[in-house]
Amino acid sequence: MVVVVGNFSCSSTALKSSNTLATLPGIVSTTATNSTPPSQTVSPTTSSAPKTSTAPAPAVPVDGAALLQNALGAISAGYHFATTVTVDGATVLSAEGDRVADGTRLSVTQNSASVKYVITPVGTWVKPGDGDWQKLDTPAATTDPILALQSPTAVTVDSADPAATTLSVSVSAQSLGLTGDAQVVVAVAITGGSLRSVSYSATIAGKAAAVQASIGAVVDGSPVVAPI
Repeated sequence: MVVVVGNFSCSSTALKSSNTLATLPGIVSTTATNSTPPSQTVSPTTSSAPKTSTAPAPAVPVDGAALLQNALGAISAGYHFATTVTVDGATVLSAEGDRVADGTRLSVTQNSASVKYVITPVGTWVKPGDGDWQKLDTPAATTDPILALQSPTAVTVDSADPAATTLSVSVSAQSLGLTGDAQVVVAVAITGGSLRSVSYSATIAGKAAAVQASIGAVVDGSPVVAPI
């Protein structure tokens, strides 16, 4: 997941038990005769054996760090991403594309203008609007939260169940393309063992900003190569 960025700075953001005896008296019938003493017929009472309950098995602790690395490994071959950056609640930038192996192709929209990027280990190419592809002499400043998550300084499990897990992952500000030495907490959602979303907060020009990205199956899995 790659987002073109500017200079950001980091913000460290009774039952009351009644022992009631249920007395079930026997049914008594008495017959009087001149010489025969009364006889009693008592119907026996029965009691069922006490029921036993099985205590649920204790929950197995979740290893958040291992779960995170496994989820990252599951998308190492490629994934699709859609990222939104908001400042003071307003969307200022959006990006969508595919990461395939070590290359990325994406489209970035900012100020109603759309720019396409192709990024490979050997260079970065850009295509503004309906213009032509051009290779940049200096690669554009980018940030990749997925890469930053590979080297966390701390991982905390916020919630976990068989279907989904949420983590708070601390990474360095620099790994997110931000200035400062503070740690940034990245919220990570994992479903079925796969990474599903990543989000964190920052400060842009003194204003509160938020980065939210959804992760899914790669859309265009063809190799990412230079467009020209």
